[in-house]
Amino acid sequence: EVDSTVYDYDAEYESFSSGKKKEDAAKAAKAAAEARKNEPKGKVQPRYVTNLLQTAQRRNQEREIIYERKVVKEQAEEDADNQYEGKEKFITSSYKRKLAEREQWAKEEEERTKREEQEE
Repeated sequence: EVDSTVYDYDAEYESFSSGKKKEDAAKAAKAAAEARKNEPKGKVQPRYVTNLLQTAQRRNQEREIIYERKVVKEQAEEDADNQYEGKEKFITSSYKRKLAEREQWAKEEEERTKREEQEE
């Protein structure tokens, strides 16, 4: 008996292809990984899809970091012009959450690279 969700690649692609659904895809991947751990050994599991999803998530995080660095440089240039001097800067709670998630991801990435170096 084969699990019907094993070959449901289109649904997985749609879940992480749109901007707002990226976080949902990460949560779903974690939940799916935990669910797979609890499944009996007899069921057929996809070999590479989970690794592909993790790699895609890592690449998206890296792209976001590169984009944010670019924005910071642009903001530094604007600040150098003193165009917005004396005006308040606001940061939304969702952006603060995103920064916290990015920081956590960076720590996990650092730990992962250390483990890989130790294994070699």
